[in-house]
Amino acid sequence: MKRIFCFLLIFFLLAFSACAKNKGPGLCENFDTTAKISMQNEGFENINLQAEVLVEDKENITITVISPDEISGLEFVWTKDSFEMVFRDLHCVSEKDYLPEFSFSRLIYSSLISLYSDSADAEKSDGGWIFSGECSGGKFSAFADESGYIKSINAENNSFSLEFIYE
Repeated sequence: MKRIFCFLLIFFLLAFSACAKNKGPGLCENFDTTAKISMQNEGFENINLQAEVLVEDKENITITVISPDEISGLEFVWTKDSFEMVFRDLHCVSEKDYLPEFSFSRLIYSSLISLYSDSADAEKSDGGWIFSGECSGGKFSAFADESGYIKSINAENNSFSLEFIYE
């Protein structure tokens, strides 16, 4: 009886481990860098932005627009308990964000949250890992180097691409 039990235990462990998703490396959860963002939405011209992205941990993410000048300083802040949006003298605080699913800031935030929650699949690639998952705007892919630094994010549905520039 013990042999049958041991055999079944080993069989199930091997069977279920073969079905597990590949998670790749542990992603860097604390960084402050510049992001180049390009986006093409139906009915809009190409949108090109630069923003500072500060990730203090999985629950505290800040995105601050650097350019273009017209919206420079526009800031989006997600914390565990609230969302803030700041632009010049305007300051809005709420329990959750009400941003459109396809807004650049929401796409960045929701793709990072998806990556940090381990819901994205990972596949080994030259020089790093390619992740694929779901965010507020639909399916996305991301590339992280061997050290776990996220280098780029691309969302399929709305021609969104982001490149992190670490200095």
